[in-house]
Amino acid sequence: GGAAANFLRGVKSMAGKKPPLLISLERCDNKQDAVGYAPKYLEQLKEVFHLDENNVYALGFSGGGFRLWDDIVCNAEALPRFAGVVLVGCGKQSYNPPEKPAKAPAILFVGDPKDSNYGRSSPAAADGLKQLGYEVLLFEHSSGHTLPRKEMKAVFEWIRKRIKENKKKARKKG
Repeated sequence: GGAAANFLRGVKSMAGKKPPLLISLERCDNKQDAVGYAPKYLEQLKEVFHLDENNVYALGFSGGGFRLWDDIVCNAEALPRFAGVVLVGCGKQSYNPPEKPAKAPAILFVGDPKDSNYGRSSPAAADGLKQLGYEVLLFEHSSGHTLPRKEMKAVFEWIRKRIKENKKKARKKG
């Protein structure tokens, strides 16, 4: 419900001194048909920035997480373009994910089990993804419908660790 700049300021403060490239989109109206935005924005970003294709992560909070569920997790074409998808304060919306492709991102859910946006659907979504063979992580807290500092720092630590591992793998291949 807030402005992209405010979201970025909050997330950047949790991302550490040298955050990865962080880009935030303005909020879409929940009634707006915005399915497909994330893959379109990724293609536009590639035109402007040199992106390490093996290390692109998407993070969505609340409605942004629901949007990522629809745009990435449930989109067999978009799914392999991401190394990880982080859904904060939310879970699945209404679509079932595709069978796990050969290159599939890790899916991380961050939320409070007592928060209805998270608790109703995230554990079920995580179980469904695990059954399909996806790598799924849950970072749960008791801070309500928020981006808690401790958990978000852990998210960025997880992303940094994965980037380091992916770069090491790429060096061994190349």
